[in-house]
Amino acid sequence: MELVKRVERAIQAAAMLAALILLAAALGPATATGSTAVSLVAGQHTVAGTVSVWVEGSTLYVRYTTVDGWVLGELHLEVAGSLEEIPQTRTGNPVPGRFSYKASFDPAEGVTSYTFLIPLDGLDGTLYIAAHAEVYRQTDAGILEETAWAEGQPFPGNNWAMYFTYTPEQQPTPITM
Repeated sequence: MELVKRVERAIQAAAMLAALILLAAALGPATATGSTAVSLVAGQHTVAGTVSVWVEGSTLYVRYTTVDGWVLGELHLEVAGSLEEIPQTRTGNPVPGRFSYKASFDPAEGVTSYTFLIPLDGLDGTLYIAAHAEVYRQTDAGILEETAWAEGQPFPGNNWAMYFTYTPEQQPTPITM
């Protein structure tokens, strides 16, 4: 049993490394500033992909990318200037259905990557990002469906939902005369 767990961990680590390599290739030559990537964690323990964040000009890009046969279903994303600005219940559990940015795909379409483009107007300093997804994977027993969150800090509520922070690099302000 211990050997099986070690093999599963090694496979997960290899999948994460492959995802990071694909991410670096997808980003290409950097016109972006200060990019970061965190794991997209399904069912609390399985790396199903990555969530990458970067800025180009006055736009924040947030890309969900899956690995290891996982595909995207519903996506919910919130980007805020503070944790309190992310929709939550009174007890501190996030409410993904009330997040500002959403996308939905039929799992049969096999969508493995999606990017949200968010204007930075009114957003500056450290950003609080809650990235939620429903992910699917075909198994011998049928289709596995899991809830996934971008890895980071736990919300104050009583569940495993997470958020992470991102601070865009400051772009130089042009001087006009």
